[in-house]
Amino acid sequence: MECPHLAVSWESYRSSICNGLTTLQQRGEFVDMTLAADGHLVKVHRMVLCLVSPYIKTLIASVDCPHPVIFLNDISYEVLQAILQYIYTGEVIVSKENFKSFMTAGRALCIRGLDDMS
Repeated sequence: MECPHLAVSWESYRSSICNGLTTLQQRGEFVDMTLAADGHLVKVHRMVLCLVSPYIKTLIASVDCPHPVIFLNDISYEVLQAILQYIYTGEVIVSKENFKSFMTAGRALCIRGLDDMS
């Protein structure tokens, strides 16, 4: 008996989507949320952040705002940049001097993969 369905697969789907999201964030395209740290404003995609952080998802869901701004008072701009690189690419290289701050921020924001790392 012949199967009535055919499977179609995009081999580079994951890398294409991740690279595309990173490029959009770096260019500030289709961003709909801003994170503020150390006097710097970084535009991001709320959908991406909501997928990796239930904490941020709860914050965003609690306000009716088309472009929310979240002030991260205890996180340095350098650590925020590292967190965003981790979120958008799945990996990051962090200096030894910033590692503790990076992990503390990741846990505070409940970033998946960082919140349960010892």
